[in-house]
Amino acid sequence: MKKQIIAAAVAAAFAVPAAAQVTISGRVDQSLGNGTSTADKKANRVNSSLLTTSQLVITGSEDLGGGLKANLYVSSQLAPDTGTFSWGNRGFTVGLSGKFGAVTIGKDAGSAIDAIATSAVVNNLGNYSVLNNRVNNSISYTSPSFSGMTARVIYTAGNDDGTDDTAKKQNRLTEVSATYVGGPLTVRLAQSKTSMAAIATAATATNSFGTTASTAASTRDDVSERGIQANYNAGFALINARYVERTTEGAETGTGLRDQNATGYGASIPVAGVALNLDYLKLDHSTATSSFAITSATVVKELSKRTNVYGAYSAKDYDDTAKNTESIYAIGVRHSF
Repeated sequence: MKKQIIAAAVAAAFAVPAAAQVTISGRVDQSLGNGTSTADKKANRVNSSLLTTSQLVITGSEDLGGGLKANLYVSSQLAPDTGTFSWGNRGFTVGLSGKFGAVTIGKDAGSAIDAIATSAVVNNLGNYSVLNNRVNNSISYTSPSFSGMTARVIYTAGNDDGTDDTAKKQNRLTEVSATYVGGPLTVRLAQSKTSMAAIATAATATNSFGTTASTAASTRDDVSERGIQANYNAGFALINARYVERTTEGAETGTGLRDQNATGYGASIPVAGVALNLDYLKLDHSTATSSFAITSATVVKELSKRTNVYGAYSAKDYDDTAKNTESIYAIGVRHSF
């Protein structure tokens, strides 16, 4: 009842016609734990989105007749530990769908390369984000399913107003992907290319381990990425494997973009009423000091269809011995709505 009232309020705020359907959903993930930095400093932490990203999702659809629908998607990341959120940062699209497939325009909710890279069973603890994460200024087409096979194409305009052709090509991305679903097996492949890929300014962010990770400003002529992911439900366990590779061309002005590849394996095993999730990811970077391996484990207990509690542990080992290891362990609650 409450969800219907809230959805009605959102529909009114966006002036959505009565025939349209609006749904609000999402989840909140909060945990308490202790993290150890590469400098061997320990700190108690309240972690937001340790296991899965806390988010608010608004979806809307309107039946236009003849099998044609209008669709709206808005996904905003929540930070429950500080009470803040980022409106539409995880996807903001509008589009049409029908027997021909689906077309969307806006900030794409997530490129296939990113979906492959972040498909760890343990989710955020085994995460590895790549360049083309939720692309801006995009138009995408998703085909209907043919014998379990679906294809998708994404193109980004870049929207650069440079004074020459080179500047206008900056951050222009094209990605093609295919997904096969058949019985217990799901396989996804993707290939993308970004022209004049650039990170405009240096940036820093605090990661799940409580340490600050930095990305330097850099440019490359072209950046190509390719990846493959497979999930198999063996009954006694859900098994995951994934591989993502990046190759770069051109002169480099910083350390932000380099050749690298990541290989990951994971399994989710039901044991005595809980799910035991194990994951391992190895990143090989052209800069040796940036190569690392992440080993993660979680135990998740469902209290209801919407609420579960969990215990988590993760260790990040750098190839550079001077950095030693980052680690975190925590207990948390996750609620979906």
